[in-house]
Amino acid sequence: RAHITRASHALRYGILCSESYAEGGALMMDTTPAGPADERTRRMLADPAYRRDLGDGLLLRWSTADDVERLATFYGQVFRRKEQDLPGQRAATWTRDLLSGRDPLIGQDGFALVERTATGEVVAATCLLSEAWEYEGIRIPLGRPEIVGSLPEVRRRGLVREVFRLIHARSEAQGDLAQGITGIPWYY
Repeated sequence: RAHITRASHALRYGILCSESYAEGGALMMDTTPAGPADERTRRMLADPAYRRDLGDGLLLRWSTADDVERLATFYGQVFRRKEQDLPGQRAATWTRDLLSGRDPLIGQDGFALVERTATGEVVAATCLLSEAWEYEGIRIPLGRPEIVGSLPEVRRRGLVREVFRLIHARSEAQGDLAQGITGIPWYY
């Protein structure tokens, strides 16, 4: 019988998935006219210094140590049951923990995000956890996208697709053989 082992931060913090998760980045393929990105493009997208103007005052980039509170605020807003509820503290706490520099599965540049350039506010983001799963004694490097979100006012604009382009490129660049979203069983 196959045996799979993995770390699960989501269960530790009891994170609930937001509606923005259903926006779709996880299963979307790169649909640019040129098709899937070539090796040079993938390396460029995976680079922590990567930046791309998306128009409308939005910038796609990787996180830095300076983004901890912006991302915590963002996830606190996204992961709450109703818009009028207080920000979700579990998601904010988990985000701070992931970006603390102490987590072996992610670095401070491990979140792909879209920000409003005028305010610095994060409007869409996800992160990539670097795990090693095991199948019948064989180690399998795996990238695990987590805490996918976008603010309600920017949904349906392809921003999650853009952050996933960065996640896919980073995962491939670091040698992951697969990516997987473990998810919440009752949600899907």
